[in-house]
Amino acid sequence: SLGLAHREPTRVDLLGGFQLNGNNLDQITDGPTFKPERVLDFELGLRFDNAIGRFDANVFFMDFTNEIAPIGEVIAFGVQRRRNVADSYRMGAEVSWHYPLLQTLYWKGGVAYVQSNIREVDVAGEGILTDREHVLSPDWLLNTGLQYRILPGLQAEIVGHYGGEQYMELSNNPEFVVPDWFTMDATISYEMKKWLSVTAQLNNLLDNQYYTYGLPSDVDFSGQLERGFLPTPPRNFYLTLQLRF
Repeated sequence: SLGLAHREPTRVDLLGGFQLNGNNLDQITDGPTFKPERVLDFELGLRFDNAIGRFDANVFFMDFTNEIAPIGEVIAFGVQRRRNVADSYRMGAEVSWHYPLLQTLYWKGGVAYVQSNIREVDVAGEGILTDREHVLSPDWLLNTGLQYRILPGLQAEIVGHYGGEQYMELSNNPEFVVPDWFTMDATISYEMKKWLSVTAQLNNLLDNQYYTYGLPSDVDFSGQLERGFLPTPPRNFYLTLQLRF
């Protein structure tokens, strides 16, 4: 398939935050004039779906003009300053599957590999940067797990999640990297009636300390930038009751 899309800058793009205040006032008074973003998207996919299982694969190439992208500099509330990037692309492949190992045991998952590149961008304090990876854009994302149907309406599932390392800013300084991470979740659900079900979910089963988002931050107000992370929850539990009307 071939698609062409345009995007106007959002409020967060323009303000550099969710509201206007003293931290991001210069983004409006002295900030850039945004151009609309355009992307030309080429995709080729394959689907296999029958009684044996389901398999989907997709390759893509997204060619951006004036992409509105974060550049690593933090303005306020963890929001990164955005700029138009004149010429950039993202390309990769995605695969997902749902395959029965036994009559009541299924293996399911999905994996994505994405290579991103900014051909050239002008960043204040850094000058002209070429051939850089996008900010907060991991190469690998993986979700895979087992689903077991214990009884009619009762099933259990365990899923692992992996994300590759990602740069915090456009110079791709190896000192400012969000490390790769792994976590697991477990779920058991029971559909008592077509209109009534209950689900118990244990997230971060291994109680790992991991991060999916980070920024260069002056964490102790010393003027020295260090890696700053948005913490993720430790092991936690949810119980959900769902009613359908």
